[in-house]
Amino acid sequence: MKKRELIKKRKLISFFMVVCMLAMTILTACESGESADDITHRRAATLVIYYIVGDSTTPEAVAEVEEALNEISQSRFTTKIVLRALKASEYHDAVNRAFEHYDEEVAKAEELESIRRSSDRASRDQAREDRAAGIPTERTQRPTEPPRTTALYTQRIEWPEIQTEQIDIFLITSNEMFMDLIEEDRLEALDDELGTRAKILREYLHPSVLMAGQHNDRSFAIPTNKMIGEATYLVINKRLAEQYDLDLARVRDARDLTDWLTEIQENEPGMALFEGGPLYPVTYEPIFPEFPDFPVQAAAGRSLVYTPEQPPTDPTTRGPTEPTEPLTDEDGELLPTEEPTEEPETTIPPETLPPRATPMQINTEPDAIAVSNQYTAAVWGAFAALNQNWREMGFFESGLAQDRERAAFMFSGTLVDKLAYEALDAQNGFEYEYIMLTNPRASKEDLRSAMFGVSVSTPNPGRAMEIITLLNTNPKFKNIFTYGVEGEHYIYNDDRQIERANNDYIVNTDYTGNHFISDLLAGENPGKWDIAKEHNLSVVNSVFLKFNFDSERLSEESLASLNGLQAYGQEVRRAYLNGLPPQPADFEGEEWTWDNYIFDYVTPEFDRLGSMDLLRNIREQTSPPE
Repeated sequence: MKKRELIKKRKLISFFMVVCMLAMTILTACESGESADDITHRRAATLVIYYIVGDSTTPEAVAEVEEALNEISQSRFTTKIVLRALKASEYHDAVNRAFEHYDEEVAKAEELESIRRSSDRASRDQAREDRAAGIPTERTQRPTEPPRTTALYTQRIEWPEIQTEQIDIFLITSNEMFMDLIEEDRLEALDDELGTRAKILREYLHPSVLMAGQHNDRSFAIPTNKMIGEATYLVINKRLAEQYDLDLARVRDARDLTDWLTEIQENEPGMALFEGGPLYPVTYEPIFPEFPDFPVQAAAGRSLVYTPEQPPTDPTTRGPTEPTEPLTDEDGELLPTEEPTEEPETTIPPETLPPRATPMQINTEPDAIAVSNQYTAAVWGAFAALNQNWREMGFFESGLAQDRERAAFMFSGTLVDKLAYEALDAQNGFEYEYIMLTNPRASKEDLRSAMFGVSVSTPNPGRAMEIITLLNTNPKFKNIFTYGVEGEHYIYNDDRQIERANNDYIVNTDYTGNHFISDLLAGENPGKWDIAKEHNLSVVNSVFLKFNFDSERLSEESLASLNGLQAYGQEVRRAYLNGLPPQPADFEGEEWTWDNYIFDYVTPEFDRLGSMDLLRNIREQTSPPE
């Protein structure tokens, strides 16, 4: 009796151990967002990633990085990664070869399918003839599959061999490359994955970043999440503003400074007045990025992507303060209120209380596109006259030392640059007001300069998106892909920053996924990513972020006018920035001014070169349908 009970207990213990092992496997796998059944029956997959590495990168280092990445991807997703690390000079040719091979394989498969269909049709015809002639047809027996076996404690995973020129995940390095891939149908659509297993990316990536990976409202790539664009700042000396009665709240651009600078010049001999110049409007976006001086441009976007909705906050509760009605009795008379008592002193410093999240509205639509000829706009003439006046007054300065006080200057840069300027200001004992003239702009050209796409040739698009998700959400995976293997290619210093041990594995950080989850290099500002996130709160979308201009829809006349308009546009821009050109011999009547130049010479010449036809053609694409 005792022996039977002992055997029974052993069986129960063994069964319990097996259940525990299976439960651990299922729970670990479920971290990926899949059901237990999905993971249990998941097959092994091998994916090839194409990306660009520095010229000093060695094959041995790439192999070590590949092994380290696979320790994560194989255990979490049953996915093996093969890295195709290429130098920049060879990268695009390698990607093209992979897709050319894919085209050949598709053609072969179509040919074989055509042969199979013809063979099946011939077999059916022969069988029909045999039946008509009374000839019996032998049944073909399907081969039986070998029985499947499973091992209880050990499991050998057979990783699929990579195919010739296999490409599953690959780096996209420009807007032009992206549009070529779209046109050639090389990219797998990612919307299903972004709505399911990869939806966590929406929590990690800036909305404009995800928008830049779209074409016709479908997602085809995941751009690098990073600090976006540059702002333009007008910087004004606070001491001089107060001393000479300049109302900083009323300053909109440099045109508001003329009288103030004149007064400083008269009373502060030797003061540097305005560093930089000449000035021009910063409110336009080029419709042709390759031609930044092309006359036909659009009004720049102004709507913030993130619009704060912060209500008043009660500092004692860190919650919104709700307005309350005064207390009254039944007759509507005000009741006496008690004097407020002093709040008891808390033992927890207020700064240690968890901050309340700031609610935001997210604007996912760029502003409307309004195109015009910028060089015939009044604002350009106003700035041209301003430049001429300031040159004649001697306001412009250049080449000033960092410790030289100046009345004003202008620069374009990120929030990191602004903080660096402010640090120098404090070091030199100066105080300046920084007025943001234009917000950082999210443009296709910037954000599409580094994206990961999933090849249409892959049989495993879901697995590919899991790896791309790791690059954007998993710090360990991201660090390995960016810096290599700890102890081999880098070490951590006492500040928990990365110091490279060698140059055996070098990758542009833009080419490795989400910036904000990776560790920093030695010497970088410890708050770099926090600063970058704050910078991104002031981003506006380019009006062209979701717009794809089709030059093939232009008329022959408009296409023929592009080069002439570009050349003349550059000539007019030089005149605006460098001074009014000489008065033409055939000009008669009024004084030769910027208004005369624009209306009597610039506008007619643009019209002669076909600017009106071009504008009409472009507006047919940019104007929303009525």
